[in-house]
Amino acid sequence: ENFFLLMVQPPKQVKAAQIPPREYVFIMDVSGSMHGYPLETSKTLMKNLVSKLRPEDRFNLMAFEGAATVWSPAGSQSATPENLRNALAFVGQQSGGGGTEIVSAMKKALALPRTAGMSRSFVIATDGYISVEPTVLDVVRQNLGDANMFAFGIGTSVNRFLIEGIAHAGMGEPFVVTKPEEAAAAAERFRQYIASPVLTQIKVAFKGFEAYDVEPLSLPDVLSERPVICFGKWKGEPTGTVELTGTSGTGRYRQSFRVAESHPTEANSALRYLWARHRIQLLGDYAGLGNVEGQRKAITELGLKYGLLTNYTSFVAIDSRVRNQGGTVEQVTQPLPLPEGVSNHAVGGAHMSKSMAYPSPGMASGTIARRDSAAMEVVPRAATQDKEEGKAGVTPPPATLLALPHPRPATPMEIRPGTLAADRSANLPASLAGDLAAKLKAPALTALLAKLPAGSVLELRINAAGQVVAASFSSSFPTTTKALKLIRTWRFADWKGTGITVVRVPLER
Repeated sequence: ENFFLLMVQPPKQVKAAQIPPREYVFIMDVSGSMHGYPLETSKTLMKNLVSKLRPEDRFNLMAFEGAATVWSPAGSQSATPENLRNALAFVGQQSGGGGTEIVSAMKKALALPRTAGMSRSFVIATDGYISVEPTVLDVVRQNLGDANMFAFGIGTSVNRFLIEGIAHAGMGEPFVVTKPEEAAAAAERFRQYIASPVLTQIKVAFKGFEAYDVEPLSLPDVLSERPVICFGKWKGEPTGTVELTGTSGTGRYRQSFRVAESHPTEANSALRYLWARHRIQLLGDYAGLGNVEGQRKAITELGLKYGLLTNYTSFVAIDSRVRNQGGTVEQVTQPLPLPEGVSNHAVGGAHMSKSMAYPSPGMASGTIARRDSAAMEVVPRAATQDKEEGKAGVTPPPATLLALPHPRPATPMEIRPGTLAADRSANLPASLAGDLAAKLKAPALTALLAKLPAGSVLELRINAAGQVVAASFSSSFPTTTKALKLIRTWRFADWKGTGITVVRVPLER
């Protein structure tokens, strides 16, 4: 086999005139698993990216969960001060809930009207909690010639298979933000990475040169920090040309490279391994995401043929002792807690439908919350459990579970709070239960809660001023959206909390 690599470098110093017009489409995941801290981090990231756009840039925004909402359905808009303000308002009003239909969102974004000759980049912010990763990678690879694809992983337990897979398929770099305070630095690093596209809508053609097994399928834009890289195999004679075309800031660009001017040498023997490594990595992104035997077989064959270590091939040291005499293995399903900072909305409310006993995210050591259909109570954890946790080196997060007593008895059809709980230390006012009972009795809200499912829990996020900044129900019902809109107008006058306090309100009739 014969191998080749074509690398076309951008100028060392990129001038403003060489940069084609730029368009950015920012795509926000606002599904249930992004509720709370991940979504707030995503909003911070988006604000940092959008606010740094130049007036001559064009941009658009999309928020998706089960459905996708586009800020400007007519297409991208110029980055004027007014448009930036409106876009940031669109970002600020997003709240987490629903599924994660990322593939349909990407296809809808790709179908948005575009201006010819612009360098187009899609920026996806998501925690990656999906099960259709191979389809996402296919969408990226198939559209790379028309749009650059970048992914930001958001949260403490990001699906790195997806984020890194998009980076591999898109010939770019993965970006991951695990804390809100990291968002500004990550946004700036990303902004510098994509700030200077030099060549867009790139095509490579082989004339008189018999190339095959070429990677990638299509080429992304040339950035000041990212050259064109194209490699593959060839047969026959090393003759003919490789032609590169595209659009730069000064118009159409064309350059030819004569194959005969590059002579095969032993010094380039690493090209075979470079090609094989890229193909193994690409297949591994699919195989690692649950795509079955086809990819595993192909990876194994490549590893054996090119002498490379893969997930399915090894350099083996043989031992005389057989550990597994039967040769069979048993697959065990292991329950896991939700990652730090991920809301219970990530599991769609199923956890509320039956009695459970488990620590809530951020709960203090020494308590277990037992969640029943109507209320939450706090019971002591056995002292021996604390000792065992201490031996294992487990350090619980510094939080306190606070409980308030039941309010006065209610009439049969009145919605009232059960035992309240907050998962952050706060000086909650004694009047909170009474305030909540009064607010729940408001006629407009009472009508909207008429079909409230039994055992529902209302989760409130309250800032230091006592304002409800986010609200959600554990289960949905026909008037959920309207009810939450009213609840988000609530404010508690005697509030003494600090930061954002999460208060969970099991609702009773």
